[in-house]
Amino acid sequence: MQGPFFNIFKEVKTELAGKFNDEKHFQWQDHFSEFGRGVSMYRTHEAHKLVLKGMPDELRAELWLLYSGKNYNN
Repeated sequence: MQGPFFNIFKEVKTELAGKFNDEKHFQWQDHFSEFGRGVSMYRTHEAHKLVLKGMPDELRAELWLLYSGKNYNN
């Protein structure tokens, strides 16, 4: 007898999410190396495309502060 589907496919989903997150992370790192990082980063069309694709978890807080404008408010 087979268990619930969410238990069967849970590992595959986790692996795919990890690969997808790694790919997004490398895309952001490439963008940072070319256009800078933080408040001095150039706002490009490519950056907006990356935001729409999603932000890797490890960069989410930094990018949220940057794009929300919170870094500029006291």
